[in-house]
Amino acid sequence: MKDANVKGVSRRKFLKKTSTAAAAISTISLLRPQHVFGSRANSKINVGIIGTGGRGVRDGQNLVKTDKAQIVALADYFDFQMKKPANLFGIEHPRCFSGLDAYKEVLALKDVDAVLLTTPPYFRPMHFEDSVK
Repeated sequence: MKDANVKGVSRRKFLKKTSTAAAAISTISLLRPQHVFGSRANSKINVGIIGTGGRGVRDGQNLVKTDKAQIVALADYFDFQMKKPANLFGIEHPRCFSGLDAYKEVLALKDVDAVLLTTPPYFRPMHFEDSVK
């Protein structure tokens, strides 16, 4: 059998690169265009979390710890899934949305600058597409 490296790429390098890329896109956040180019000095980015399971809560906490972001809205398919995150982030009930189209409610809020998409992967293409629109 010939050399396992085809054109300089070994299986080990290939797996390392693809697993790194998969980890990088496992959580997607989108920013409004005005924040890509900059925002006022010392201002916080208002973030909505779409998918309030373990990953959403953990990533939201990490964002808040930077003191550069604040969580302002939550969306999840299940209403009970938002009770703990709402208390944790100090979100009032009117800004917690549940159901299949709950993410659209978060995207429609004018004060949400960025969204954190932490739903199961099979929902993300739809959420991503609507977020970009």
